[in-house]
Amino acid sequence: MKPTDVQDPEYFHKVVDCQWACPAHTPVPEYIRLIAEGKYTEAYMINWDSNVFPGILGRTCDRPCEPACRRGRVEEKPVAICRLKRVAADYKGDVKSLMPHGPFVSNGKKVALIGAGPASLTVARDLAPLGYEVHLFDEQYKGGGFMLSQIPAFRLPETVLDEEVAFQFLKEKESHWKMIKQHIGVNYSILEKWIANEYRLEWVKPGGGVVCFPRIKNADRFSTQKFYDLLLNKYGTLAGPGHWFEMPDHYMRIGYAWPKTDELVKGIEGISKALDESMLE
Repeated sequence: MKPTDVQDPEYFHKVVDCQWACPAHTPVPEYIRLIAEGKYTEAYMINWDSNVFPGILGRTCDRPCEPACRRGRVEEKPVAICRLKRVAADYKGDVKSLMPHGPFVSNGKKVALIGAGPASLTVARDLAPLGYEVHLFDEQYKGGGFMLSQIPAFRLPETVLDEEVAFQFLKEKESHWKMIKQHIGVNYSILEKWIANEYRLEWVKPGGGVVCFPRIKNADRFSTQKFYDLLLNKYGTLAGPGHWFEMPDHYMRIGYAWPKTDELVKGIEGISKALDESMLE
């Protein structure tokens, strides 16, 4: 007789029906045993290792494990495996110290993930510790994909979604912040040099944040209304006019963190051209 090979999923078909039925082959008996012992954090981490979003799945999973549960053969109902997953998530302790922490040693490879749904977030979680530089693109205002847009809040509260999705980002925050900080530094240097050479503007250099508030010198020589109209409609650039933040309109608000560098250059060139064309005769 050959020795038992627990690495072969077919083994679990024979002895642990619920684990085999689970698409992620989560070790169901192990985490239920831990829950019974009151070890909710440990049970949560076993789930997290297998299926990434235990708190979300504990509320929304289709629970294929439960029809397969052997308890259903001798009693009226199977073990409430899915709800126990939720119990572990809701009663866990602080798990931050148990999560992988970056920055990780780079392997020189980059991965682009389209959409911030469960598939992309899972790939990001698994590849980042292996040294991949992960870039995630999504059109929604925050991560979650269909978990955010298609599951009603009474079934999946956004607080639960935010916590589990944020884990995927927060553990990468150092590597993300490094790239963001570098981008902000490049854009700020371009902005600083431009204002130094743009004799019609002056500013107080920002000591923090990612916006600045330059103002037009000798404002009575310019039509600010014409300036903002030209800037937006002719040069396709939006600079916040002063009345947005309770100041005269010869002040303007320019953000330099979110624009791509070429977009920032195009925008400040548009400001200079709009200044040229808005001077009063």
